[in-house]
Amino acid sequence: MIQPLQPPIDTMKPCPVAWITTRMMQNRSILKVVLSAILFLVPINVYMIGSGIGTGIQWALFRYQQTTYGNTLFTIDMDLGYVTGGVITGKSALSTVAWLGGVLLLVAALILVLLAIREEGQARTRHAGYLTIGAWVAFLAADMLQYGLIFSGPAGFVIPVGLPLVFIVGWLYIISTDQEEGGDSVHEEEHSFATEE
Repeated sequence: MIQPLQPPIDTMKPCPVAWITTRMMQNRSILKVVLSAILFLVPINVYMIGSGIGTGIQWALFRYQQTTYGNTLFTIDMDLGYVTGGVITGKSALSTVAWLGGVLLLVAALILVLLAIREEGQARTRHAGYLTIGAWVAFLAADMLQYGLIFSGPAGFVIPVGLPLVFIVGWLYIISTDQEEGGDSVHEEEHSFATEE
């Protein structure tokens, strides 16, 4: 029986998923951009208003809300307009301002990650980590201002489903730069030791 010839393994085309995963692991910069972008796509809060008037899902830049009055998509600029126009006041206004602060910190972190890729600087990635954790603090403060210290009160309750991810991404940025810098310093010490001999 004649068996068909198979091409050598090195000429076979890799699986697209494996290729993408390998490239991302080889180039950690792409992974950092993806992680920053995911923070804008993952829901951060799931909430209920009052004693069942409505429910909603909140992302960094917008929230979708279903109430007895209808379904509404609110963007962060609409909420800010309600605050500056006096429609939203008190703790709700402070909560919206804190949320906006968190969004601005996330945007700044994404910009720093992009600059770190362009300039190959680890300090920018560490600062992006600090900004991302700052965004986590701002989002946490916004939830506590609106719903109370235990995320439940007269205004309803919130389940901050995406907040752990925000913290983890910020922490990963910080420790990854520590590991990369540690590796660089080891190589520099080896190089300086080799040149002395």
